[in-house]
Amino acid sequence: MTTKSLPNRGAFALMSAVSVLSVIGYIVSIKMQQKTSGHVDVFRRFSFQRSDNELKSEKAVFEALLEDGFQPIALTPTCQYETQLNIRRTTRIPAPLDTRDTRLTAKLTSVAAAPATSSSPRRFLGEAPPSVCLEKRPSLESASSFLVPNVVHYVFIGSDFEFRFVAHLSLLSVHRFLRPDQIFIHGDALPTGRWWNETVRQVANVYHVRRNYSNHAPNGQPFKFKAHVSDYIRADILARYGGIYLDPDVLALKSFDRLRRHSFVLGRESDDSVGNGIILSRPRAPFLQLLLEQYWSYAGEKEEWATQSVHNVHKLALIYRHLIHVEERSLNRPNWLEKAQIYDGNYDWRNGSYAIHLWLRLWPKEKVPSNWEDLTHVNTTIGQIAQHIRQPS
Repeated sequence: MTTKSLPNRGAFALMSAVSVLSVIGYIVSIKMQQKTSGHVDVFRRFSFQRSDNELKSEKAVFEALLEDGFQPIALTPTCQYETQLNIRRTTRIPAPLDTRDTRLTAKLTSVAAAPATSSSPRRFLGEAPPSVCLEKRPSLESASSFLVPNVVHYVFIGSDFEFRFVAHLSLLSVHRFLRPDQIFIHGDALPTGRWWNETVRQVANVYHVRRNYSNHAPNGQPFKFKAHVSDYIRADILARYGGIYLDPDVLALKSFDRLRRHSFVLGRESDDSVGNGIILSRPRAPFLQLLLEQYWSYAGEKEEWATQSVHNVHKLALIYRHLIHVEERSLNRPNWLEKAQIYDGNYDWRNGSYAIHLWLRLWPKEKVPSNWEDLTHVNTTIGQIAQHIRQPS
């Protein structure tokens, strides 16, 4: 029995050694790239004028964006959660807008620039529906225990972006279950379409942060995929301001308060990958420095789709376990190989899941819901979750 087990032990030892050497080689390659490019500590390029504690308060991230030269424009009603149970409501809401209108930018700028008064923080048009501002649910956590600000970031880049039904579901789920102080949509263009207009009516505290972006990594290599541009932008945003980043096909299922106690959180996708479609981070989290550093070894046209954002992150998480909290099954499962459980099966999402990633780009278009009617009588995971979001218990 002992003799038969020796080959297996030897194979396991060999595989472990290969894995360790792979990780060490990866780290060495980053350091060599930094040396040849004259790179310094990536965080030294950031002008951090605020402490972590200052960025915990409700308005701090918004004010930090203003200080850094951005002009967040309020697109939906603003609801300020003053205590866990009591809120102050605004009384105005912007009328539904056709964001393809060339006059929109000027119109929104004038709205955002309108002088605030004690009774009207923003000059919105039309009355705010009473149901838009929700009561703040009591948290099981002490406010002082949170490291991650309760703000949500999305990154939408590309002037032809169409705001689809699933993106509406995502923001609606965030509004109803996370109840964030702000939802920031970062990008070079405003969302458009029917479901964006529905979002304007139903979701509070949404701001657009217009930002330009580079199509090149810090080492000068061109980004091969548009998704890699978004990967870099989201890491940069969270390094500066902290908060929660979500892909627009991620649906929140319950409060993230327990996760916000950790300085940096990602979800496992598989045995050798950790995804970045859902990220929680305090400002200047050390693990984010590692994520940003790796872009100095970006390979341009030779870069693979998932190398930087998935597989390398997994390797870094193995080495720097003390800098990251990895949720094994509650954020990115079912994964992209198990996605049939979302659209055709019944995944047990009520048993601990904080969110679910729909993996839209990997699924046939005919399977992707485009409206509520597509889900009314669908007794699958996506149908159950849609009803959970539409009529939260």
